[in-house]
Amino acid sequence: MIQVRDLSKSYGPTRVLDGVDLDVGAGEVLVLLGTNGAGKSTLFRCLLGVESYAGTISVNGNDPLEKGRSVRQCIGYMPQSDGLHTDLTARETLDFYAGLRGADTGDGARLLDEVGLAEAADLRVDELSGGMRQRLAFAIALLGDPPVLLLDEPTSSLDGWSRELLVERVRELAAAGKTILLSTHAERLPLEGLGQRRTLRNGRLEGETGVSA
Repeated sequence: MIQVRDLSKSYGPTRVLDGVDLDVGAGEVLVLLGTNGAGKSTLFRCLLGVESYAGTISVNGNDPLEKGRSVRQCIGYMPQSDGLHTDLTARETLDFYAGLRGADTGDGARLLDEVGLAEAADLRVDELSGGMRQRLAFAIALLGDPPVLLLDEPTSSLDGWSRELLVERVRELAAAGKTILLSTHAERLPLEGLGQRRTLRNGRLEGETGVSA
């Protein structure tokens, strides 16, 4: 579902991505490790077709630069910074994004329950903790049941319980056939058993550091 070959991206003289190759198939999870500034978010923006690049990318059979809309329609994206509207409630936020994506607005209540926010549905976003906002952003990524998920630092503001909830949900989504690319700068997270672990360092993607049993 995701295939990347010889991907390179520079900003002026700075090479952020340098000959990156990766594959993530249906039902697979790739955990992308790397320090802040390693290029993980840049890689995600290339996959979404919102950054130009050298090399080739295929997402669900489409080139992001040639068929960006088709690519983005099949991706559930959770950005590192949530960018949520603080004056909306959690429920209104999901309804808003469901409308933008043409998803069933009835999915909102179910997704809020799945991420442990059912009791916070009528709280405004600015009343939610950082971890709750992260879980809300995860629920938004799941709207419309997309086949591909890009999760950029999804555990950065989560407490232990929330991390376990998210990781368990990722396992379930992979078992249901989703293609999942998850980035993190923290190696010591409960990510065992999710799938491949690769490291992005100095613009290059290093070899596998572990595979689930």
